[in-house]
Amino acid sequence: MIKYLRKLILSDSKESSKRFIALYSMILVTFIVVVFTNSTNNVIVLTTLCGFVLTLVGVSAWQAVKTKNNDKTDY
Repeated sequence: MIKYLRKLILSDSKESSKRFIALYSMILVTFIVVVFTNSTNNVIVLTTLCGFVLTLVGVSAWQAVKTKNNDKTDY
């Protein structure tokens, strides 16, 4: 696992640095949620996480539509 993570950091490797950033972000968000969530703020944390995920899905969908439109116009 450590060898794979080292390959992710290198810019000339076949592994994507975007995957490393996603993995790092996931670990960071998981840590923050576990440490700072309690019974009084669980609804706020859940709402924030759902909003974050929906934003990521929206950006991904927008990028897919934009790429699809650009492919149609390139002749």
